[in-house]
Amino acid sequence: MTDSATWSDLTSLRFTDTHHGVLVLGPVGVGKTHLASALGHIGIRRRISVHLARADKLFTRLRAARLDNTLDAEMRRLARVGLLILDDFALRSLDATQTSDFYELVVERHRKASTVITSNREPAEWLTMMSDSLLAQSAVDRLTSGAHTLIIEGPSYRQREHPRPRATVDPDTNNHDAGVNRARQPMAARSPQVGGWVAGTGGWPGASRLRAWIRRSRATRLGALGAGGLIQPDVPRTAVRIGPSSMPRWYGAPLCKLSGHDGSIPNRHHQARERERRRSQLYSFL
Repeated sequence: MTDSATWSDLTSLRFTDTHHGVLVLGPVGVGKTHLASALGHIGIRRRISVHLARADKLFTRLRAARLDNTLDAEMRRLARVGLLILDDFALRSLDATQTSDFYELVVERHRKASTVITSNREPAEWLTMMSDSLLAQSAVDRLTSGAHTLIIEGPSYRQREHPRPRATVDPDTNNHDAGVNRARQPMAARSPQVGGWVAGTGGWPGASRLRAWIRRSRATRLGALGAGGLIQPDVPRTAVRIGPSSMPRWYGAPLCKLSGHDGSIPNRHHQARERERRRSQLYSFL
């Protein structure tokens, strides 16, 4: 576990006043990046310029700056940062160009600004990860002299937060016991589309229940509209868009377009207009 006294001292950011560095070391998944980011957030709240970058991404940017002749400007910009945070340093081997860029960066910031480095390896192992041993020793010696070292131990937090497998129930079947262990399949393969198409039913969990709700709703509405011969199947109907307010509580997908005989279902305002029109036609024949 982390040393509480050391961490409390680091959160005060007194090391930035003396331009010392911080080394956060530990195995994978123990929260090194999280702690380094917390120091960066504290620095931002205290009006300190902060730059956080993954080490390999930073070296890639420096390589690109070398190609377009902007390396000096990029080095000056990084040297002016009050708190530079390099995440996952020495995770991979550094070639000659990356080793040279790392040396130049450390020399430019030594005793001038603070640098926080997180790594899975100890500083002694960094020397074996660089191509030029002389530049590596010079850079690591400047970086570790007077630096605060925070060592984190323990199991990975990612393994602790691993979600448990959940059983899936197919709502289309009446036998829920048979659907508990059923493998999740694409919605299009499990049940066909209703009428025409329903937008957004590619794989979200409520699609099958939505289709069942559409069947019941459409049968009820069309049955009520067709009673007494007021609405005929060949009557053109306008499309209706049903939002979350008129859908069951589990429905949270975007607005869906429902299709009937000709690709639409009448809404209640159109239903009233059709009733009045049919009644007027009926009265004209009497």
